[in-house]
Amino acid sequence: MRHFWYIVRHKWFVMIECFKVGLIWEGIVHDLDKFRIEYFVAYNKYQKRKLFKAQQPEELYPKTGDRGINREILRHRKTGPHHWQYYCYGRKEPSPMPDKYIKEMICDWVGAAKARGRKNLMEWYSEAKDYMVFNEETKGKVDTMLNKFINK
Repeated sequence: MRHFWYIVRHKWFVMIECFKVGLIWEGIVHDLDKFRIEYFVAYNKYQKRKLFKAQQPEELYPKTGDRGINREILRHRKTGPHHWQYYCYGRKEPSPMPDKYIKEMICDWVGAAKARGRKNLMEWYSEAKDYMVFNEETKGKVDTMLNKFINK
């Protein structure tokens, strides 16, 4: 049940942030796939092993030793256009990310930080950004939008 409430908190925080930037529909449907039974069971198992909260930036592609959760993480990221990984899989070079999905991705990061009690999003981003693969145009937009978002 803990993971269910984490998902609900996360979705709530992301929805509020999306509403603030005019992404009403995206805020409502954000991460609905996390309520699929396969995903929920795999993530619940992952969280129980205490790996969930301990995930560090270098583990943006976590290798949990559990094929079920690895498959579900991969599926979620490959099918969610608000994940930077969506624009990398199966490509030699990352594709540009549309602005609305950059905004949703940042809202996702803010929501995850709030749901996990992380105080400093910029500190996390400065550690994590070297592990993210962005198209050059997208990278510049992410940095600009994130700074505007944090400093508003």
